[in-house]
Amino acid sequence: MEPVARSVDSATDGLPVGDDPVSAAVASPTPTESSDVNQDYNNPPTETQSEETSPDAAIADLEHTFMCVMHVLSTEGNDDPADDDYAVHEANYISLEDYAQELAFLPDLTEPSVTELDYTAPNVKNPSFIGDQQRRLNEVLKSTR
Repeated sequence: MEPVARSVDSATDGLPVGDDPVSAAVASPTPTESSDVNQDYNNPPTETQSEETSPDAAIADLEHTFMCVMHVLSTEGNDDPADDDYAVHEANYISLEDYAQELAFLPDLTEPSVTELDYTAPNVKNPSFIGDQQRRLNEVLKSTR
């Protein structure tokens, strides 16, 4: 077989341009292949060609396909922390000792205590309120306790 001269167009991506017998043979099916394809579409399938699948078999096939896809997705590309779709659940990496240290700062909730709210405190009073507005605010705050 003689080598085929190919030219490369500099304005494109560098792929060969011209007559390439290998690419032409792969791209276009032979006359026997194209007639086989047409026969497959024109002839109804026989019992030996088609498989009757039950709904259970179809579900099993779908589950198998799903598991294969999930396996591929879980093993490819999820290692990259720069990926936006990758999340780390930080609570999985906190030890029980860290929780014990945080408990020291929490109030003791085992004993009931009454909290008395001071509605005259400076953080409750609003100096821009006119007339009856401050009293109505205090009533709303007291009713939502």
